[in-house]
Amino acid sequence: MTSDWMAEDEIPSTKPNRPYKLWAMAMLVIGLLLGVLIMTIVQPSNPDLHTPSTALIEECRKRFSTTEQQEACITGLDLTKEKDTSNDSPVDEDKSSTTITGTGNDATVDKQRDFNIVALGAAQTEGIGIKDRTKAYPNLLSPSAVNLAHGSMGPNMHAICFDTSFEDMEIPDIIVLEDWLHYEEGLALLASRIRQRFPNALILFIEDAPPFFYRKNADNAKGFVNFAQWYEANQDELKVANNNNDDDDDAAAIAQIKAKLTAEADSIGGDWFIPPHPNADDAIEDIMTSVGAVHTENITDNVGGVLWKMLPPLDTGYETLAANVEYYWQERSFSFRNLNEAGHAKVANELLDIIDVARATKGVPIDNGPLGSDSCHIWHYTGDGIPEDRDNMMLVEYRPNTHYYVLELDGSYGWMNVTNPLAEAVPLYLSYLTDDEEGYLPPEAVVEIQDSNGVSLGSTILNTLFEPAPTHGVIRTVAVSQPIPPGQEIKVMFTVTNTTATEDNFRLSGYLFSVTAPNEWYFAPYDKPNHR
Repeated sequence: MTSDWMAEDEIPSTKPNRPYKLWAMAMLVIGLLLGVLIMTIVQPSNPDLHTPSTALIEECRKRFSTTEQQEACITGLDLTKEKDTSNDSPVDEDKSSTTITGTGNDATVDKQRDFNIVALGAAQTEGIGIKDRTKAYPNLLSPSAVNLAHGSMGPNMHAICFDTSFEDMEIPDIIVLEDWLHYEEGLALLASRIRQRFPNALILFIEDAPPFFYRKNADNAKGFVNFAQWYEANQDELKVANNNNDDDDDAAAIAQIKAKLTAEADSIGGDWFIPPHPNADDAIEDIMTSVGAVHTENITDNVGGVLWKMLPPLDTGYETLAANVEYYWQERSFSFRNLNEAGHAKVANELLDIIDVARATKGVPIDNGPLGSDSCHIWHYTGDGIPEDRDNMMLVEYRPNTHYYVLELDGSYGWMNVTNPLAEAVPLYLSYLTDDEEGYLPPEAVVEIQDSNGVSLGSTILNTLFEPAPTHGVIRTVAVSQPIPPGQEIKVMFTVTNTTATEDNFRLSGYLFSVTAPNEWYFAPYDKPNHR
């Protein structure tokens, strides 16, 4: 007789009793369920992928904020397309929008993006002219943005000190370059080094064209006036806003400027224009081609870079100025050279639109590692990196309002010990201040290099004078030695030769070892010899 829960042909030769059969079936079901669960946990979502490496796991955990994103990155799900995290990203929760005070039609910044952004450039990118420089446009693009821009330093510094600039930094997804008029000062080298080390980073070339750059024909010695001169000449008529930061006064002043521009549109002076820079334009085109960059009208997903004009030209110059002058209006400053806070918000919004197209799909950033090409110690902007082993050289903040630092020679003699940490023999370079129109007249100095045994490796005269003197001085950087072997410590001794000619002290801004630095180059707080 067969069991009522088993078919005739399923009866085993030795029949177990009913309780044992129920227990066996239960164990079988539980075993199957456990197997499925274990396979779900252990097996990668994509069976074609090999076991993820420790490096990939660490990178994914560092790059993404949620567990779901990290697991997707590790197992290979959607590595090239970032999931919409507007509801679960801590950045988006806290940064739904940012309101910026100041003049302008739109002073609200869209949601920041979850990208690592590094900004290199000049005054606009640094945020010169606004009270809170954390509101400069790079910082409005992403909460993790690093703004390394500084005045008119130019691209040479970051090109020659590339490894040092990106030391201990998160791998950048996007790098901003706002230095198009300084193209002769290392821009091509900087762009090529960015592409060599960070092959899939988006490079944003910013072409800055503030109202200050615009010219209008005039009957004077120069044959033209710039926009700031035009404003000054019409100041009384335009009823300059007072200095109590009244938004209504600002809006009224801007409205008058726009009306004046429109009224003069067909005047005998002709239209406003920007002097052409054909050499700069050609050089930028070559640089763009070398890194896979395109113009804004040709943007596609995952292009290598984009050239964006900060003040996009309209049909006529006066229309362009009328549409954008409000973003450069600053109380107590009528040069129309630098963006105000609303201008930075406008720039940030337009760049975010570009980023959304150029990086519609977001991959894991790649870092090919340091190029091993430099070790730079420039304390001019931070006061950091001075040699510990030194004598008669004191750290001085010589421009307290701008926080510029130098090692000042205390008397006629001083020295410091430094070491070449690179893997190849390279010269030692010294960066020091020259004279300026504000009255700083540094003495000439002789620098002698000795090895650890006291044997002289040569000497060099450091010329501290320019003819004519630049307005705010420059920082000259020169090679002062033959190539120093890897790991060798040297003693750098300074002797002032004309102490009776000036009361000022010799000022050192930094030193560096570099594979690619030219024998002599410049960077500056403000002016450079070829941009006075």
